[in-house]
Amino acid sequence: MKYRYGWIIIASAAMLASGCGATEPNVREQHVAGQQQHSYAENVNPIVQNEAASGDDAIERSPDAASGLLSPLPDEISLSFTPLQLEELQQGVPDKKWTLKRTISFGQINKREAELSIYEELGESDIISRSYYGVLLVNKTSYLIRDVSASLAADNAETDCTQTCLFQRMLPGQTRYELIGGIELLANGPGRALYLVYDHEKHQLTSFESWGMPDFIDLDGDGADEFIIEFQGLHLSWPDLSILRVNNGVIELSPSVVDPVRCNQGDYAVIIRDQQSPPLIRLSNIQYEDKVMDDYLYSKGNLIKIISSP
Repeated sequence: MKYRYGWIIIASAAMLASGCGATEPNVREQHVAGQQQHSYAENVNPIVQNEAASGDDAIERSPDAASGLLSPLPDEISLSFTPLQLEELQQGVPDKKWTLKRTISFGQINKREAELSIYEELGESDIISRSYYGVLLVNKTSYLIRDVSASLAADNAETDCTQTCLFQRMLPGQTRYELIGGIELLANGPGRALYLVYDHEKHQLTSFESWGMPDFIDLDGDGADEFIIEFQGLHLSWPDLSILRVNNGVIELSPSVVDPVRCNQGDYAVIIRDQQSPPLIRLSNIQYEDKVMDDYLYSKGNLIKIISSP
């Protein structure tokens, strides 16, 4: 009898061990440089998720949190910047079967007036009933932009940088690249946009793609604005912040300020203005049932933690 109980105990221990080792990487979708989806790297600490839970009720923990150790955020975080892949905007004309819905002014490009026309194409199936295209006309040259948002076709389309956003500003610290503006693209949620950049050296209109609300803001208080894109969160992706800079004549992008310290899916980053000059970047690092929140200042590609007085 005692041998039977012994085997039961051993079998139970084996079942428990096999059910506690599942790990999964943290994945967030973001469109940058074209229309490909990029997955972020695996977490520094693997996530253990309760398989009996689902959605927002799922319990996630890092090994440190599971052992009761709360890891503080570092005093300094070095952001990862990579060269931004600019794609030349392709020329094209509208198909004769398309219907012109509206035309709006799109500022000036290389001192020439620009107009953006939105066209509708009726689909041949119920799955895709309508598609929308943008045709940008600059000095008798037309550029074709596929899969623009259907909201651009409405007569009452917003003009507050939701559907189209005009900047016409040089990117900081150089005189070659001018950010013209952004155009909202088709997506399963708000925030996906195509940004147009004019290369004054090559006299070429280029573009890149990203998610979030764009803005020029002086992050480090040096008097020069940085270009940022605030991702406000969508579906299972939490808020984050992208920073664009020009380094030795090369446009570089840090697609996420929270990725260098990400431990769980719920970690996030937001920018805190509140009349603070320069603004703060708040990072939230969730460890099981506890949460660490710290404010940082941006300085030369790094985040410096603000140490509160005791």
